[in-house]
Parts: sequence; structure tokens; C-alpha cells
Amino acid sequence: MIILSLINIIQLIMAAQAALFGGLALSERLFAFSALMFTFFLHMSFNIMVDTDHLGPFTDITSSFVFLYGPLFYLFIKELTQEAKTLRPDVWLHFVPFFATILITINPSVLGALSLVSLLIYGILIYRYVQTYDRVIDRTLSDALSGRLTGLKWLCGFLGILTLYDITRTLAHDIFGVMRTDFWFAITMLGVLLLINWLALFTFQFNKRFNGLYPGEESIASTFEATPTEVNSEDIKRIENAIVRLAEDNLYLQPDLRLKDFADHVGMDERQLSRQLKAVSGDRFPKHVQRLRIEKAKKLILDAEKAGTKANFLRISFDAGFSAKSSFNKAFKDETGVTPTQWRSAQNQ
Repeated sequence: MIILSLINIIQLIMAAQAALFGGLALSERLFAFSALMFTFFLHMSFNIMVDTDHLGPFTDITSSFVFLYGPLFYLFIKELTQEAKTLRPDVWLHFVPFFATILITINPSVLGALSLVSLLIYGILIYRYVQTYDRVIDRTLSDALSGRLTGLKWLCGFLGILTLYDITRTLAHDIFGVMRTDFWFAITMLGVLLLINWLALFTFQFNKRFNGLYPGEESIASTFEATPTEVNSEDIKRIENAIVRLAEDNLYLQPDLRLKDFADHVGMDERQLSRQLKAVSGDRFPKHVQRLRIEKAKKLILDAEKAGTKANFLRISFDAGFSAKSSFNKAFKDETGVTPTQWRSAQNQ
């Protein structure tokens, strides 16, 4: 008869959920996320088998799973934020340490230290990638996907806190002989259970409308930091015409409008358009779109007041091209210095 502890029950729930989410992710062709979920499933299954002495012919590789989480989280975030949902063949290089720890006998203390180094390296890689993504969005997308990007940052932050907690717990247990009870380990397990569900919710909710980067677009962030661009009279005329088309063709009303779409519409190279737009007007593409949207919102507010109806700011935010009311409120205050409600009250005085 198998007797499961509270920890084992939590691990069993985690394994079942991870297997379910992994299977669903495969149907969405989210291979990195699916691999991450199945890794959780295998890890928790091995933990239960080890704890209940039912490992059978299998080797205890529970310590080696740590070498999978860093690479898989990194690849998962890249997969989620890239437009092309494919993984390159060379991703298998990330998993060499995992297979090495299985094939080579390593002192447990050394193995633990190496696992911390692995987590640290991939933590830095994840941080740098999210920062790059943030910069690219700020320069290429009109509505900075604030909700989705903020959600991604919170997710990474929670992962970092959970990792630091478990490292602290492990060191306190092994070196100082404290935090030895199951209570402290149960906190880790509950945190991982929350993480699995958060990951699934975030992934399946935002996968198809995350507006990921196109291939090669990661490098755009650095090119936008180049030295000031020199423009001639012909360049100025072309940029002025592009700005007019942005307004007259109502491109700014598209919630997911990005610099690439604008460049294709006016027949210019994306990098060239960005540099010359900044050189001629002094503002980047998102600023131009934001300004047009706020002017549109002001007109809609005044039209509602003239019609004797109370302005519905949620509907106005969507009609003006924003994808969320929070983005609208932030942009409105950025442009006018006051909230939409304050601006409307000032017009009625």
C-alpha cells in the first residue's frame, strides 16, 4: 500500500496538471512550453517514486531536472514572444548539462553548486531578453502591449523570488541545519503549483495575440540607438507625407499597429523610417500614434458632451485605437497632464 504525504499529494496534483497543460500546448504547437510542462510532470513523478520507494529499475535523476528548468524557461519566453513559433535545431545545446549529469557521477555538493550556476546564467539571459523585448516594443509598437508585457515581467519576477527562496531553503537546510521540516518544502511546492497554473493561464491567454517579434527584429533595438541620422529636403518631404498618411488613412486606429506595418504602408524600410521620423519630427513612431489617438479621444469626448450623453471612456478608448482602458488612461495623462475625467470637467467649465 502506498502512503502519500501532503508533499506527495501536492506533487501528484502538479504532475497531473502539468501533463494536461503539456498536451494542450502541443496542440497549439508551443513546443518549449510543452517540454517545460512535461519536465514538471516527470520531475514530480520521480519525486513521488523516490519518496515512496517505488523507483523500481529507474535511476534517481531528480537532482538533474534543475538543469532543464533554466533552458526551458528561457526558450519558453522566446517562443511566446517570437512571431515564428518554431525552435531552431541548435536548442539542444542548452540541454547538454542535463544529459551530462545523468551520464557522469558527480558529487552531490558539486552538482548542487552547478545547478545554482545554471539557474543564475539563465536568469541573466531571461532578464536581458525581456529588457530587449521591452526596448523593441517601445520603438516599434504603438500600444506598448503594457498589460501583456507587465504580466510577463511579473511572471519572471515571481519565478525569480521562488527560485531565491528555494536556494535559501536548501542552503539553510544543508549548511546551517535549519528549515528542515516539510512545512518549508511545502511552501516551495505550493509556489511551483501556483507557477504552473500562472504559466498556463498566461500562455494560453496571450499566445495568439501577443504580437511577438518578427525574425531578426530583436536587433532593431540596438540599431535605433545609432548616431543621429542626417536628412535632406527629400527625406523631410517623404517623412511629412508619411505622417499625413498615418492620420488620413486612419492607421493609428488599429490597436495592434506596429512600425513594420506603417513602414510597409508607406513603402519605406523600417529602420530608415524610424531614424528619419525621429530626426525630422523629434518623436518616435509610438509618440505620433499616441498623439493622434488622444486627439481622436478628445473629439469623441466632446461629441458625447454635445449630444448630451455621458462619455463612455472604455468605448472611447477602443474607438480611438487603444487595446485597453489602462493604456488609454496612461497615454491621455501623458499627453495632457490630466486624466480623461479631469479633462472633460475642464471643458464643461
